[in-house]
Amino acid sequence: KKRAVRMNLTEKKNPFDLTMTVVAGALLMIIIACGGTPPAEFVQPHIFLVSLDTVRRDALSAYGSPEAPMHLAAFTPDAVVYDAAYTTTPFTLPAHMSMFTGLHHVEHGVEGRKNVLSPVVGTLTEELVARGYATAGLYTTEWLDPDFGFGRGFEVYESIPHRATYADRAILRAFEILDEWADDNRPIFFFLHLYDAHSDFVSQSQTNLPYYSPEASRQDLTEIEDDRFCSGEDSCATNYLLAADKEDRTIPDDEIALIHDLYQRGVEHLDHDLENLFSGLKARGIYDNSVIVVTSDHGEEFREHGRFLHSQVYEESVAVPLLVKWAQQNGSGTRDDRLLALMDVYSIILDATSEERHGAGFRLDQSAKTPTDPVRSSVLFQDKLWKPTWALRTDAWKLVRERKTGKT
Repeated sequence: KKRAVRMNLTEKKNPFDLTMTVVAGALLMIIIACGGTPPAEFVQPHIFLVSLDTVRRDALSAYGSPEAPMHLAAFTPDAVVYDAAYTTTPFTLPAHMSMFTGLHHVEHGVEGRKNVLSPVVGTLTEELVARGYATAGLYTTEWLDPDFGFGRGFEVYESIPHRATYADRAILRAFEILDEWADDNRPIFFFLHLYDAHSDFVSQSQTNLPYYSPEASRQDLTEIEDDRFCSGEDSCATNYLLAADKEDRTIPDDEIALIHDLYQRGVEHLDHDLENLFSGLKARGIYDNSVIVVTSDHGEEFREHGRFLHSQVYEESVAVPLLVKWAQQNGSGTRDDRLLALMDVYSIILDATSEERHGAGFRLDQSAKTPTDPVRSSVLFQDKLWKPTWALRTDAWKLVRERKTGKT
């Protein structure tokens, strides 16, 4: 030991560095002697971004739904539940691009079929590749095609073809990829987009129901005639809802309630598949050291403000769930009521991969906020179909305004 010290001195090591080494070693010995354990070395977690297309916030038991899907409810105690997360426009394409760029949809500009993300705007996936991540994504709608810019940075980016259900096939494919990468030492970023709760066109589900779920999921509902949700040839399922809005058709309250029940059954069936996802991650030994972000791109309307589907700036369309399970379940079982938008998913994930931050800014409760925490004073929304309609929400109030007429 004496010889080792003499060698350090002859190599002219900085005396301060030597002193700090000795101090650090002494502190380590004290920790061990007192029965403690030294701080664990930071390990970049796996990241799973799970987007439940069209799942409104109040459809989940974590936010008070009386229907209470059981499996996601079982995931909730491992997670932090964010109570005030919002999309900025209820449209799959721009909402997801906000997650992947950290930008409001007006800033990134990808709002329709003719738009492509500018090459000067980096994506979440590209940043994670730079941090050493293997990357894979599975998507279930053409609005997430790579041509819009979503494919940038992904080693694997695959479409799950349209059928009655999506999550079962997407999760099976995800496990195939994870098993193929079992010997890869890199952390993994996996984007999983699940379309099951979305309304169904006949060409997708092969039924005339506006929202599909397997028959076993809706046995308690009144028997539904095959043409119950048809208003003419080629006007069934989603087209029935579109026609009802276009024609401003009066729909009886009991029929609206049945449509909503069909939607909720689809959410519950999706919830069952999520349990298979979480169980599979646990079986592969990667659940604990994974950050799992569960959210949605927008909600769904059931004539609360005169329309079906999703287009307006009211809560049923723009309020989204956001649950984050941090690595090693840090902060699990807590709630956070700060105002957030979908573009904050970008920061949440990058924080989780940073040794300096790794989610600390988002795990803090309201009383422990620091000036660097991403606390929004407001979120700005835009109508999907009628672009002059905007809304501004703060913690205390929400203003809806039609800019052309000035109507509020």
